[in-house]
Amino acid sequence: MAKVLNLTSKQKKLLNYLKSFIALNRRPPRLKEVAEFLGSKYLSTARFHLKALEKKNLIKIERGAIEIPDTENFVDQPISVRFLGYISAGKPFLTPEFEEFIRLDTLLFKGVKPSEVYILKARGNSMIEENIFDGDYLIVKSTNQAKDGDTVVATLNSESTIKKFYRYKDKIVLKPANKEFETIIVSGDLADKFQIQGVVIGLVRDYNFNK
Repeated sequence: MAKVLNLTSKQKKLLNYLKSFIALNRRPPRLKEVAEFLGSKYLSTARFHLKALEKKNLIKIERGAIEIPDTENFVDQPISVRFLGYISAGKPFLTPEFEEFIRLDTLLFKGVKPSEVYILKARGNSMIEENIFDGDYLIVKSTNQAKDGDTVVATLNSESTIKKFYRYKDKIVLKPANKEFETIIVSGDLADKFQIQGVVIGLVRDYNFNK
């Protein structure tokens, strides 16, 4: 059985930060970057907390540089980002002071393994009533199965599209989320040329895409 280390909340957050930083940047953070993460302008504060991790054999500090054993293993670790609470989009209010971490794979992939998803960039306006706009990055679960109402990535006659999926006894309906676009009916011989490639489970929007 692996030994369970008694880490403080701050130590857990710092270790998580180190792992996430390495996964994103392919290098350990500098002392100044650690101090900034800790909300301090003093390098001595960063050294103090890093030393605490070093005493527990979780990291090494060599000539002022941070070394983390088994760095390569951290690259495939889930990346977590600080979650600082809620912010009002209406009447202003204050959030009680708190901080925790949210794993990005859980947030974006809805619990689906990263190896089971892929990303597409939307083009066009046929799904705007489903809040899918031109330029959005769509997170798609790779599957050839869908249920009524799912937003699917489908291939028909070797062309791919994103539409709402509905199945009836003798036909499949691919419905746009924009009244200016026509519904696609798949029946008869077309059914042999139709395939579901995935189901949209989320999206990421570049806030400055259209600016």
